[in-house]
Amino acid sequence: MKGERTHMRKICIITSMIYPIPAVKGGAVEGLVELLVRVNEKYKKLDLTVVSLYDSGAEKESRKYKNTKFVYIKKKAMTQIKIKRVYEDPEAEDGYRVLVDRLWPRGMKKEYLKYDVWEKDITPSPELRKWFHEDTAGHWEAFSDMYRKELETSEATRNFLVSIKPYKTVTLLYASKEPVRNHARILQQFLEASLGQS
Repeated sequence: MKGERTHMRKICIITSMIYPIPAVKGGAVEGLVELLVRVNEKYKKLDLTVVSLYDSGAEKESRKYKNTKFVYIKKKAMTQIKIKRVYEDPEAEDGYRVLVDRLWPRGMKKEYLKYDVWEKDITPSPELRKWFHEDTAGHWEAFSDMYRKELETSEATRNFLVSIKPYKTVTLLYASKEPVRNHARILQQFLEASLGQS
């Protein structure tokens, strides 16, 4: 209105640096922050700055928002996270080999599998795993979100993150025939984000 002074509140949101914003890799909190960014894009009420973990996909996505300033921070992590089927031959480049299935892989004798540790407690809960396997394609998106939430609140995951920091390479071993829709890929992304990799 005429004579009315426009005043925009300055707000800076500093994220936890687990997932980037925009929420291209998921995350409940990151999704809420992105919702705020979208609302501000429409109504232009805030002078908004978001400080987030660097991710090339998030940075590209952020360019569509004209009313929010994004500041990205790159974190260097020494640990590289890889994934591999348990049935593939081990290689020296695998580094620290971690079995990340709750159940022992079918047809694999314990003496034949080369692994350093079996981390059952960072795998999907039995209920979530069972539900996902009822319809892997149909449940994939919801499963991904639910498993990430389990990882975010898991003490076992926090302990695992601490335990792998001394290793240059960690290879997560899984049995699934599905190379894309499997929990090891979600776990890999979660660990990379938590360790500060893009």
